[in-house]
Amino acid sequence: IYRIKIKMNVRLQKCMYRYIYDRSRKQLCFMCDQSANTGEHIPPKGFFATSIRKNCQLLTVPACNYHNESTKKDDEYARTVIAAASYENKLACDLFEERIFPKSSSGLITSLYEKMVPIGILDSGGEELYKFDIERYRLERVIEKIIAGIYWHKNGSRIPDGYTIAPYSRDHKIKS
Repeated sequence: IYRIKIKMNVRLQKCMYRYIYDRSRKQLCFMCDQSANTGEHIPPKGFFATSIRKNCQLLTVPACNYHNESTKKDDEYARTVIAAASYENKLACDLFEERIFPKSSSGLITSLYEKMVPIGILDSGGEELYKFDIERYRLERVIEKIIAGIYWHKNGSRIPDGYTIAPYSRDHKIKS
């Protein structure tokens, strides 16, 4: 688990008005200066089981095709890793049953399973726990997109050039 900090020299002020994606207006992509021709869900819609999605409205921000499509595999990877880390949670189980197992024809589950090694600890039900090394750069891409989307939603513009979204961890053993 790590925190994300946006390194900025200006203080972000809370604003009451939130910007929304409007298909009828010409808008720029939340990640670049290209014209937006689609909307991107923030966080990705695939992160949520239907039981959650039907009761909430996800943020949608303007996106170009590249920034809407380029992280689909990373979104799937992040969703699977997060759900696997939350395996005792009912919502994570629902997500696995509804969105991960049926849609993982790409071999993602198999590749993660092959990387698993036992850690010598049993869970509350007596089952052995396992670990696998994550592809951190893939999680960071998804988190960067989520933060950029939230920034756009609050400010109506993309994060300015020269500003970075940098992962932060208290565990200094974790490396990018």
